Amino acid sequence: MMGKTNQKSKRNAGNKSRLFVFFICLLVSAIFWFLVTFNNFFTTSLTLPVRYINMPEEMLAASQLPKILSVEVTGSGYDLLTYLIRPEITEVILDGRNIGFQNTSRGSKSFITTYHGVDYFNLEHNDIKILKVKPDTLFFTSLSKSSKKIKVNVPYKISFEQPFGYKDSLVVVPDSVVISGAIDILNTIESISSEALELNKISQSGEFELKLNPPSNEISFEPSKVKAKIKTEKYTETSIDVPVKIINQPSNLTVRSLPETVNIKYSVGLSRFNDFTSSDFEIVANYNELKNNKLGRVNLMVTNKPVWVKDIKIQTPKVEIIVSKP
Repeated sequence: MMGKTNQKSKRNAGNKSRLFVFFICLLVSAIFWFLVTFNNFFTTSLTLPVRYINMPEEMLAASQLPKILSVEVTGSGYDLLTYLIRPEITEVILDGRNIGFQNTSRGSKSFITTYHGVDYFNLEHNDIKILKVKPDTLFFTSLSKSSKKIKVNVPYKISFEQPFGYKDSLVVVPDSVVISGAIDILNTIESISSEALELNKISQSGEFELKLNPPSNEISFEPSKVKAKIKTEKYTETSIDVPVKIINQPSNLTVRSLPETVNIKYSVGLSRFNDFTSSDFEIVANYNELKNNKLGRVNLMVTNKPVWVKDIKIQTPKVEIIVSKP
């Protein structure tokens, strides 16, 4: 019984050994077939990147030129496999000095042929050769390129920690940029905006870099960023007496307010504490309010104030209107 088991084990071991040898032979054959086959030359299609050089600065391509080209190439299997796996390792170069112009019934068109790029490619590459490019001629609409300077706008929302506020206006550096592109597009653009500047409860002066947002994808601009500068200072409260101005009063009546002068309180930066007088403010009473007011008292409104003044409070918010005939 023991002998039969040993004989069966030997047969199984022999079968496994023959099967292993078979697979080794099959693998070696496959490798030789692969080496022989890929050593042959093939023709296939590739999609290659295209790069444009020496494009005239005064010319702008209104319709986008293609960034890739379909090419028919020939080469050994090994070389073609490399480019099939990694097409980005090479490129077709088209020279703008070879641009031509064609007059049509609809106007002038520009074109650039690809054969110069093919010749250059084939000189530079010994492993594969381009046989054909589709399309062999690239047509595009060209426009005269121009430039102009436009203003920079910075949208902002800023709040200050008490008792601070602006010392000076927000300063943008530079306050204008030069944009370049087709003239008809430039004529529609008067300004360029940056990303929004949002600051909450600040007390310190600061400088902030902001990216500019392109007003059109068909223009370029320089620089691409600006700086917004903010100067802050401490504010303090003060007061001043301001005469009341009555508006919409009838010409056949004599009208005055009681009191004729009111006191206002306001906050102002320390650097401008002594800069303002009562003539810099305007406090108004509207005579027309008397039509629906039997008590003869009307509200006061601030209609004019210096830009650097904030938090105005009228100490006497209502005044009595005294009317008499001349």
